[in-house]
This record gives sequence, structure tokens and C-alpha cells, in this order.
Amino acid sequence: MPTSPSPNCHVDADVKGGNTVGGVAGYSKRGLISNNFIEGTLEATTANRFNGTIALGGVLGELLGDYGQTGVTCVKGNMVALEGFTYPEGTQETAHRIVGLTSANGIGLEPDEEPLPENGIADNYASDTMAATSADLADIATSVEGKSIDRYEADIDFYTGLGFVFGTTIEEPWTMGNAMTPRLYFESNLLITPAEILARAGEVFTVKVNIYSRKPVTVDDIAGDLSLNFDEAVIESTGMDFVDGVLVLEFRALAEGTTNIEVATLGSTATAVVKVHEVSGITEVGTDSASAIRFDGSSVMCDGTAIAIYSMTGAQVATGFGSLSTDNLPAGIYVAVAGTSKLKIAVK
Repeated sequence: MPTSPSPNCHVDADVKGGNTVGGVAGYSKRGLISNNFIEGTLEATTANRFNGTIALGGVLGELLGDYGQTGVTCVKGNMVALEGFTYPEGTQETAHRIVGLTSANGIGLEPDEEPLPENGIADNYASDTMAATSADLADIATSVEGKSIDRYEADIDFYTGLGFVFGTTIEEPWTMGNAMTPRLYFESNLLITPAEILARAGEVFTVKVNIYSRKPVTVDDIAGDLSLNFDEAVIESTGMDFVDGVLVLEFRALAEGTTNIEVATLGSTATAVVKVHEVSGITEVGTDSASAIRFDGSSVMCDGTAIAIYSMTGAQVATGFGSLSTDNLPAGIYVAVAGTSKLKIAVK
């Protein structure tokens, strides 16, 4: 139950509870709850056995009344983008898009007692796709329903106006995704593999982007919401496929250089680094029979000398000093170089 500030939460979950349920908290003793973005669904399953009510709110289930008349705002600058919420029949009077139950509901009062107004709610908004149970309050940002807005038209300026701070630190934790969805800077729904690629000019390679989401992602979900950024002088895109939540991207290396492949979709971004090198290939190697470089079938040795091993395409695959094991190399023909000496070796 928050008594201290609860800012900067991104909730994307299906939350289910008994009779006191909120997107950020079930109950609050008037601690500040601000600058949160709430997605998913909420469900209260059972009415309170003593008074027959629930406390179901997109941000907060129940807010303790301001009985000390402090006038302090405690639910402020939140955005609710829930798909919807579910509650027992006949309990909708305490189910709202921002705060479910407040002292203004007058629950538990004697007939001659007046409910205490709730003035601690300000600058809260809700997606217009989510119906308000109290329709007359759906255009009031200081109400338990919040003000309706098209979430996909809410831009950085809108969220900044609510108090969201954009950046890449704890103090400035928010970023804006492609789908106009605020996310915390350390979130990522994408995992790209491999994260670093070494390719030869002319070589075709692929990267895989695993897309993780609360719900299965379809090709329609990412259609029109996918962006790729890379240096077109270094690599080019040659193909794309999407299978079982994995985006497979094919590229061709064009010229020597380094570029990032930045993939962005569904509000998240992932990056891989590509290094392209020009090689002419190794077609012939002279073996210096008088050289001190030698190979015993599992290690290349050359006392007191740096050793490098190259594939037959010219790519460096291993380095060492004095002795270099080949146990981790795939079977094949390689060239070992130590100083001015070269030795063609066969790894089995």
C-alpha cells in the first residue's frame, strides 16, 4: 500500500484479484502515484463480503480519504491504456479507469453523513477505446475516470506535459517506441542474434530478432511498424521472413566498413554490429621447411613468437603466443603464420 511515491512504472500485465485491484497498486494511503503507463487487463473476481463493493481502478484500486484535509494531489499524470477490465455484476460504481473507490463514494457512512470529496486526483488520461463506467466523468482529467484520449495521437510532448521525463537514466527513464507507446529505457522486447557479425564483402548473412510480448505477435502486428537502420554503403537488405515470433533478416555485405543494424518494432529497439572486411582469399601458401613453426595435430607452436591462424578465405580465426590450440576450430584447412613463416595445416 503506497505511502511513499510510486512514479515511473510501465505495467503490461493481466492482473487478477479479489475485490481490491489496481494497475499500479491495490490500495494507497495517499502516497504519490505519478507518471505511470498501464496496459493489459484488470479483473476483480469477488465483491467485498461486508459492503458488497469492489475497488477496481486502472491506476489504483482504493484511495484512502483525505481526512486531514491536506489538499495534496496523490494520483497525477498517469496514462491508462488497458484493453478493459472485468468485475462482478452490480459493482460498476466503484470500477473506474483511474481510481476505483474513494471517500466520495460514501461507502460505510451513516445516513446523515456526507461523503468526503476527493480532490487529490489530477491530470490523468485513459485511452478512448476503454469505456468509462461513469460516462459523465470521461472528459475530466481530475476525475476517477480521467480524460479520454486517442493513445496513438499522444506524442512525446503530451507525455512531457504530464511529467514524464525522457532519456536513458534513472532520473530520465522514459523512451518513446514506434507505436507511440512509452517504455522505460531499460526495457526491450527484442533480442537480436548474433549481436556481432564478421562478414566478407559479397557474403550473405542473416540475423534473427526474437520478439517477446505478453501476447503472441503476428506478422500483421509488425507490418507497418518495423524500421531498419544501417549504412547502405556497407550492407544491403536482401530478404525478410517472420516465423513463430522470430523475424529473420537477410543481408549482403557490400564493402569494407562497420555498421549497426538497428531494428525497431512494437516500441522496442535492438542493435547488432556488422564488420565487413575485404579479402582476396588465400589460394597458395609456401611452406618454409626451415621454419621453427610446427603443428602436432592439436596445437601450432613457434617459440617466443606471436601466432595467427587464418581460414582459406583469409579470415583470422585464432591468435596466440608461443603455442596455439586448434581444438576449437572446425575441421578444415588453415594457414598458420608466425613472424615471416607460414604453414598450411589440416584440422581434423
